[in-house]
Amino acid sequence: MQRVFTLPLYSAALLAIVIGAVSGCAQRPFSAIAGLQAPWAVDSVEDERHLADTLFDKKRRMEAAVAVAKNGPVEQQQKVAKGLAEIIRRDPILLLRLHAVNLASVLRCPAAFSALVDASTDSSADIRIAAVKAWESMPADQAVPQLQEMIGSDTNIDVRLSATKALGKFSGQQAVRAISLALNDPDPALQLRAMESLTSASGENLGLSVGAWKDYVARVAPPSSSTNGQTRVAENRFDALSR
Repeated sequence: MQRVFTLPLYSAALLAIVIGAVSGCAQRPFSAIAGLQAPWAVDSVEDERHLADTLFDKKRRMEAAVAVAKNGPVEQQQKVAKGLAEIIRRDPILLLRLHAVNLASVLRCPAAFSALVDASTDSSADIRIAAVKAWESMPADQAVPQLQEMIGSDTNIDVRLSATKALGKFSGQQAVRAISLALNDPDPALQLRAMESLTSASGENLGLSVGAWKDYVARVAPPSSSTNGQTRVAENRFDALSR
């Protein structure tokens, strides 16, 4: 006689609920199936939405303020630049700090310059690299000494590589002399970046010969007594790092 196994009524009902829930998971979250959502999940979603809205709103306000100020009087630019500097120094959101560094380069006032100087020595390498990018759009007489300072004093190789590349955007004796700091570094990656930047800055093409480029620098941009104090400091720090 064949035996037939049966389930109690409540077990069968429970099994049906489980099968239905599992089959529905491919299309809906389990919490939606049950009509419930964990409190911590609700808080997390709301927090993320609030953070995204806050970030977007702050960036939009920053951009609007800079767009108005950049063609306005120096006083207006100063006010906006000081606000950006405060964000760079104190805001807990890295993305906002990076955006503030980028926006500071649009303004042409002492406060914007000071903000980028501070960003160039920030504890975050990401902020310092953003400052390097910002210096590319600043006047050469301000940017080149600062980039040279970063090559000579920064301990992060990515920052130094970025600063060396940025110097290739400029031309003239001052830029060539600044790039030579990286050329004299024992790091092959930094030397390679220096030769690429020297090619851009000088218009010469001496290939990948470190010796040939050193001779070129010595000929067209030798150290002079007029070299400013900041450049001397960068060179001294560079020598200390290279030992």
